[in-house]
Amino acid sequence: MKRAATAVVERLGTGMWPATAVLRGSGTYYAASGPADGVSLKAITRGTAAWTTPHRRFVLSEGMHLLLNAGDYEIEIDSPRVETGTLCVFFEPGFLEDIATHTLDADARAIEWREHIEPWDARVWPLLLQLEARGPSEPLVLAIGETLVGRRIVVEDENETRRRVLRGRDFLLSSLGERVRLEDAARAARLSPYHFHRAFRDAFGAPPHRYLAEHRLRRAAHLLHVTSRTAEEIAGDCGFESATSFSAAFRRRFGVPPAAYRRRRTE
Repeated sequence: MKRAATAVVERLGTGMWPATAVLRGSGTYYAASGPADGVSLKAITRGTAAWTTPHRRFVLSEGMHLLLNAGDYEIEIDSPRVETGTLCVFFEPGFLEDIATHTLDADARAIEWREHIEPWDARVWPLLLQLEARGPSEPLVLAIGETLVGRRIVVEDENETRRRVLRGRDFLLSSLGERVRLEDAARAARLSPYHFHRAFRDAFGAPPHRYLAEHRLRRAAHLLHVTSRTAEEIAGDCGFESATSFSAAFRRRFGVPPAAYRRRRTE
């Protein structure tokens, strides 16, 4: 059953950046569009959501985040079986640039940030989970900004091959519940299949199919822990052809079948 998403928006309201705001939302259905004046961070704590810009579409699931530059975009949540939880930080214009000026010796000018999906990051996500639990505070939002900037996620820092490989990775991470061919990811990266496979392995230490399988299994483990959905349903949500192939892959990765993993996490 679809339940329209509800959201709470809180502004810092004090200090140097009073217009910086945090949105915490949950629900199974939501759609909106419009311009953003500044850079914003989008994160998913449960379920999935899609953000579409004039040039890209990003589908995020649990534990992923994304920075979007100022401009037009759309958000869509349509997940009747799993309630989606979103966490968005709308940075006041100049917020991240100010941090970059002092931490990266960058020029005091507008910066184009890298728009790519980032999977779980142990430096960012503990801060985001604190933000979801406690709401915004200036020290916490500053810490998030410093962490993002410290990772040098600036377009100018990437060479062309790296940029294209990241586009291919975005395609893979946006397709956890779908069947994907190497040719499709390479096409999204605008590279030949051979070049994409080799460059991806060099960048992430694993070939594309193994990287995709790992993130599918991580998502499946998360769903086994936080939902009551059957293993067959989770297998479909995570892109496996059958419950049998899912169970075999899950056992190889985690050492136990899905049912035993769920019992262990529950206990």
